[in-house]
Amino acid sequence: MPIQWRRRSRWRDQRGAVLVEFSLVVVLFLALLYGLISYGLMLALKQSVTNAATEGARAAIGADLIASYDTAEDGLEWLGAKCCRRSADVTGEPLTIDPVRGFCSPSATNPGDPECVTVSISYDFAGAPLLPPLPGFGLAFPDAIASTGVIQLP
Repeated sequence: MPIQWRRRSRWRDQRGAVLVEFSLVVVLFLALLYGLISYGLMLALKQSVTNAATEGARAAIGADLIASYDTAEDGLEWLGAKCCRRSADVTGEPLTIDPVRGFCSPSATNPGDPECVTVSISYDFAGAPLLPPLPGFGLAFPDAIASTGVIQLP
């Protein structure tokens, strides 16, 4: 009998150590999981902003700037309430879509010079992160995510 009692008491002594090890591992695992999810969302946002800017510029061919804005907005509809405002003049929303039509070259002044449509999209990531920030992770994220799509009109 005394041998079984010794084995059992040693196992009971290890319970506290196992609990401490488990709590340390779980904290590290959850921090890693949070980092993976938040970086994945940030990269998905960057890809969506880039695609929306190029699609918005393409939509201006044979149409007006409203169609360009609407197409860019449709590409970012997964953001829900964080989408959209038409220019930087309006405040309150983190996402700005700004389609502009003008000459492709800054030095172009003749009416026959080619015209371009430029769609600029900017998202204030520091002001409106997709996930609540975890202490220490904010240093690795950008303040803003922006992209520009340009297309020359025929």
